[in-house]
Amino acid sequence: MKVDKFTWRNNFSLWHIKIRTVLKQQGLWTPLLKPAPNPLPADITTMEEKAHSTPLLALEDHIIAKVAKEDIAIGMWCKL
Repeated sequence: MKVDKFTWRNNFSLWHIKIRTVLKQQGLWTPLLKPAPNPLPADITTMEEKAHSTPLLALEDHIIAKVAKEDIAIGMWCKL
């Protein structure tokens, strides 16, 4: 599935729905429901990394620069 990159010029709500759908299809939506415990349990670490990196691939570079300091998926989503 191809999701156009979010640019600030296109509709964030539609982009969010599409990315959320991709994350749910891949079984990666759970880390975004609530902050993960620190330190992360081993079985959650990979899921968190994928949930964090997948939306980054669908953002334009200037937007990535604004959210790149967020280490966890939920933090990045809140910043967006």
